[in-house]
Amino acid sequence: MNPSIQSLYGHVLVRARRYEEAIVQFRNALRTAPASSVALTGLEAALYHTKRYEDALATLRARWRIRGGPELEEAMDRGYAEAGYQGAMRRAADTLAERWPAEYTNPSALATTYLRAGQKEQVLEWLERAYEVHDPNLPSIGGHPDYDKLRDHPRFQALLRKMNLPM
Repeated sequence: MNPSIQSLYGHVLVRARRYEEAIVQFRNALRTAPASSVALTGLEAALYHTKRYEDALATLRARWRIRGGPELEEAMDRGYAEAGYQGAMRRAADTLAERWPAEYTNPSALATTYLRAGQKEQVLEWLERAYEVHDPNLPSIGGHPDYDKLRDHPRFQALLRKMNLPM
């Protein structure tokens, strides 16, 4: 019944690649805690992995509306008009990157946003920056499905080795 526990369990389900079950958990959590960034972040990831990009963008908009203001939404709209989902994610990531470090965003979150945009080099740059600033979310990349596409990349493997995470 606790939305925080439901959200955390949803993240476990995402890592287990049980996306449909995760979506149910996150939506249950959001019924009682509609502004939960943990639930919104997880829901966006589960929707992304089920290729429901429009729903993922709507969820991301809701999350950023709470924390980021209209500038992020406007950037996403411009990017979407230019290049669809990946364009929206690229514009959003660029906007967040321009604000950093004056307006702190976890570098690992920026890496994930660039990942959704299909920008591997920027993903790796932000993951390396996350390592440098001791981003507390960074160790979660070890088994997270978001990073499956990078598992064979030498820079990604080097980062996992630095953190003593399995490859």
